[in-house]
Amino acid sequence: MTALSPAADYVSELRAAVEGGAAALLALSEEDAGRRPAPGKWSPREVIGHLVDSAANNHQRFVRAQLQGDLVFPGCDQDAWVQAQHYGTAAWSSLVELWRAYNLHLAHVMAAVPEDVRTRPRARHNLHQIAWNTVPEHEPTSLDYLMRDYVAHLKHHLAQALAPAGRTGVRFIDRPGLDEYAPFYAGYVARVTPGDLVAGLATQLAATLELLGAVPEERGDYRYAPDKWSIKEVAGHLSDTERIFCYRLLRVARGDATPLPGYEQNDYVPAGAFHRRTLRALADELRHVRQATVDLVRSLDEAALARRGTANGFPVTARALVYIIAGHERHHVDVLRTRYLSGASA
Repeated sequence: MTALSPAADYVSELRAAVEGGAAALLALSEEDAGRRPAPGKWSPREVIGHLVDSAANNHQRFVRAQLQGDLVFPGCDQDAWVQAQHYGTAAWSSLVELWRAYNLHLAHVMAAVPEDVRTRPRARHNLHQIAWNTVPEHEPTSLDYLMRDYVAHLKHHLAQALAPAGRTGVRFIDRPGLDEYAPFYAGYVARVTPGDLVAGLATQLAATLELLGAVPEERGDYRYAPDKWSIKEVAGHLSDTERIFCYRLLRVARGDATPLPGYEQNDYVPAGAFHRRTLRALADELRHVRQATVDLVRSLDEAALARRGTANGFPVTARALVYIIAGHERHHVDVLRTRYLSGASA
């Protein structure tokens, strides 16, 4: 089975949803992760716990379906499972990481199913009982349908977990003034809409990871011109630069007046040897880097955001650095979309 089998669309869709979703989920505060939108409804913790249960149930279904002739599997009482495992009190970051890791393994399992096994019609099944979008008992169905249905179910509940209703801790950060950053950062700052930048940094990265997750691994070394960075190098540069900007943010927000040096990005990229790594590993690193950024920004009060320091020979505020981090990512994602991924087939 080749990498570009007919299953590639929903396997890539699953990977992208999980990588992007994990980044957005981890931006939720502990309080918001445990908040129920209404009496009797699951909290985000319980929704993700349910999706872990769904992964566990469907894991064995996807494997057993390759070893048996029918698609008849046990169901489960989803509310009883959520209650029995006390997901409402689970450690949020550990639960999200479990959900993410389990689903990345399921994507691997799904991609490895032989096409004839995946698409073979099965007359005997109980998808009228266990599927999210059910199939009439008298209609043949396939493992392919069950796997596609799994991805649709995951995306449905992920959207529920990320719904904004009732959230606390919104961090509205005003746009910095022109005297708060160097002129060459104006383009980055202009790309960012004032608002809750904690949520914005998380959801923005989710879209970036979705974009990178849809790029085939063999395309990671593609560059649109000989003297331009490859897709892998762009991803590596995003992590490098965010680490540096976030370090500046920490120093300035803590009131450290020590002038901070600049850095030469064109020296860092070749030294990073990003071509030796997988695009998936680079995207995963970026996810971890952004989570550290989100945690820091969430912790800063108004006084910390207003503090001033010096970086690269220019005055800068902590608030401006938050905007620069977000705008820098948007700049490079726009370049990826328009120069690297727009209708390209190489």
